[in-house]
Amino acid sequence: MTIQVADELDLAGKRFLAEVSTPDFKKVLPEFHLGIREATSAELRELYKDDNSVFGTSACWRGYIATWNIEDRRLSLLDLRGFYAKRAQGPISAEWFTGTLDVPMGECICRPQGVNPNIYEQELCIEVTAGLVARATLTDRKCTVPAELLDSARRQAQFFLKYGGDHRQPILPPSSLREALGDVEERSTPASWWKHPRLI
Repeated sequence: MTIQVADELDLAGKRFLAEVSTPDFKKVLPEFHLGIREATSAELRELYKDDNSVFGTSACWRGYIATWNIEDRRLSLLDLRGFYAKRAQGPISAEWFTGTLDVPMGECICRPQGVNPNIYEQELCIEVTAGLVARATLTDRKCTVPAELLDSARRQAQFFLKYGGDHRQPILPPSSLREALGDVEERSTPASWWKHPRLI
C-alpha cells in the first residue's frame, strides 16, 4: 500500500502535517453535511490539469486533503481540496469527528522500510471525541537515541526526503500545546525503540 498524503493541522499559530484516522476506519468526513459538497466537474478538471496532483492516485485514496484547526480544545474543518469542497468560507465545527490526529514535530530522524511512516523527534497524538479534544500525548523520541545513530538516521532520512516531503516540522513549547489542547501528557519512548528491525 502506498503511503498516504497527510492532512494539515493549524495549531497555536503553526501549520503541521497530521495523519487523521477514526477507530473503525470509516471516512473521516461525514456521509452528509450541509457545509460539505462534492467537487464540481469544472473543479475536477482543474485538479487533473496539475501533473503533480495526488488526487486520483494511490497516494490519496480518500480523494481529498483537509486542513483542520484546534482552538480551545475544539476541532474545526478549515479547508478541503480534492474531490470534496466546502460550501462557504469560515470554519466548520467538526462535531461529527471521533478519532485521532497524529502530528509529527521536529526533524525526521528515521525513515522506516516499506510503507511505515517516517519517525520524527516528537509525535503529538490528539484524541478527539465528538469534536472535542479528550486527551493529548506528546512523545519525545530524540532523547533515547544514541548520538551517532541519530546523526546517521538523520542523514539517510534527509537523502530520501529531499525530492519530496518535509523532513522538518515545527515544534511547539508545552505551554502553547496546553493552551490549545488542555492537559498534555509528556513521555519518552523506551531507549530500544530504534532497534526495531523495520527501522533504518
